[in-house]
Amino acid sequence: MREHEIDDHGPEAAEPPAEAVNPALCPECQGAGQLGSGEVCPVCEGSGKALNYRPGGG
Repeated sequence: MREHEIDDHGPEAAEPPAEAVNPALCPECQGAGQLGSGEVCPVCEGSGKALNYRPGGG
C-alpha cells in the first residue's frame, strides 16, 4: 500500500452497526422508565413509552 492510500478494508468495521431502535420506547431511557442514575426519566415521566408513538393503522 502506498503512503497516500487509505486502507478501508481492515479486519473490522470502523463502527459497529447500530442496534434496531424500537419507536414505541422512550428514546431517553429506552423503555426502562428511569435513567442510569436511578432518577425517573424526565422525557416519559417513568412510563418508558414514547410520547408521540402511534402504531400503524389506516
